[in-house]
Amino acid sequence: MAATAPGDYLIGAWAIVMLHDYHRGQDFAAHGGLNQKLDYLYVVNRDNVARYDQAFFQRGDALDFGVYPKARHPRPGRYDFRLPNRTSD
Repeated sequence: MAATAPGDYLIGAWAIVMLHDYHRGQDFAAHGGLNQKLDYLYVVNRDNVARYDQAFFQRGDALDFGVYPKARHPRPGRYDFRLPNRTSD
């Protein structure tokens, strides 16, 4: 295999974050519209595999999706679902 296109894990997580907010009175349509664009189906190949390996497989801790809900962290504008950059300790 020369490349793969992961992202279903992240798209599912962002959907749960938006449902969490909606359940708590934060309408995601007010933060980016009804048709949210979650473009996380990137092609992973030898040039960028290290970033994905570090983000998903080499982490000593789990990804913290609790930083994304607007119900917990109110802020104006669209959802920001960028992955945090982790620096080496």
